Amino acid sequence: RELREKITWFFDSRPSLQLLFLFLDEINEVRGWDVELKWLADNGLLDRCCVVATGSRPAEIKRAAEKSPGRGQVFCNFKPLNFRDYVLNLSRHFRHERLFPVNFEQRLRNSKISLESSLGEIEKNVNALLPFSKELRELFGYYLLTGGFPKPITIFFKNFKETDLPNEIPSNLYQDFILSVLGDLNGLGLRDETVRQLLEKILSNYASKYDFNGLAQQTTETRQTIKKYVDVLEDSVVAQVLYSHDLAKVKYKASKKIYFTDPFYYHSLDAFVKGDIGGFNNSKKNLLDEECASKILEAVVANHLLLAGETPYLRESNSFMWFYDNGKKEIDFLVKGEEGYSGIEVKHGSSDRFPPVDLRNKITLCKDELQFNEKDRHLVCPYPLFLALLEKSPSAL
Repeated sequence: RELREKITWFFDSRPSLQLLFLFLDEINEVRGWDVELKWLADNGLLDRCCVVATGSRPAEIKRAAEKSPGRGQVFCNFKPLNFRDYVLNLSRHFRHERLFPVNFEQRLRNSKISLESSLGEIEKNVNALLPFSKELRELFGYYLLTGGFPKPITIFFKNFKETDLPNEIPSNLYQDFILSVLGDLNGLGLRDETVRQLLEKILSNYASKYDFNGLAQQTTETRQTIKKYVDVLEDSVVAQVLYSHDLAKVKYKASKKIYFTDPFYYHSLDAFVKGDIGGFNNSKKNLLDEECASKILEAVVANHLLLAGETPYLRESNSFMWFYDNGKKEIDFLVKGEEGYSGIEVKHGSSDRFPPVDLRNKITLCKDELQFNEKDRHLVCPYPLFLALLEKSPSAL
């Protein structure tokens, strides 16, 4: 009732204003906040007000939003920056002449692609960025270390303009991310030890396919419990589950892949599972390991594709993106567009032969090759350039 009284007072003290904006941060900390906002909406008190309610436990906010459909509400996920926004924000704020040469920012702003772009459009825009390949490769290497969260980025680049050297990200920041994830899960009644076991198995099987039965067999919990924990990780925007598809149907009961939604989550939770107190050095070791780096890259591509296509409730991830698996052939990502299915393969090094599957478009993302076979509808292009061009969905803030 205290929230209702304060908001009512806020409105009553400003009777002449036709439109008010009310920002409620960490709304999760107010018990029954969703009931109070529903009451205010039902009684017409929000007719001249835009309420922006934010919180650090998205699973709770999502459940509350689902209890009060309609009423003009819009649900958005605040997710880490994608690589395009990462580069554009750095170029605007750091003004580093070597990393961001003349015309770099303007060229990038004028060049962009979406999941519906044709292969010819993608090739054209990739060609526009080719003069800046070296800078984008370097920036992407930094992105794999910092991820898209503001605090690691700010610390990492704090003295970069003066020294041309990044700062080491302190161990306590990795600890903060670990505690944030564990705190959210504990707040939902999940046990620390089970969370640790689950995270350990996700990391050891990263970017590989498996099912919940397989995960349960590697822990001390049942399949139902493991699924519940994975659902919470997904609702908390910490992890993303990808299902398989064989061009006939989505195979929800078959093997799945689980990715963390940001490289910094990967590095932090990997340090937690290993008991490694040197989070930054552990991150660098991960990226120097060819196999580990390729898995982190695959996860980054997955999250960028999802960010480019999803709209909460209207277009969820499992309605347009999967990995292809027909029992004989696999493709990293299968994306459904307006004109059919496109397949995307991710190669940490050089490109390889694309699996012989009949698709509208075939894209291979590799380190630095660029070639377009129009007859085979197959484009090979560098992943830093492709990801720098790919715009996120308007509903992904």
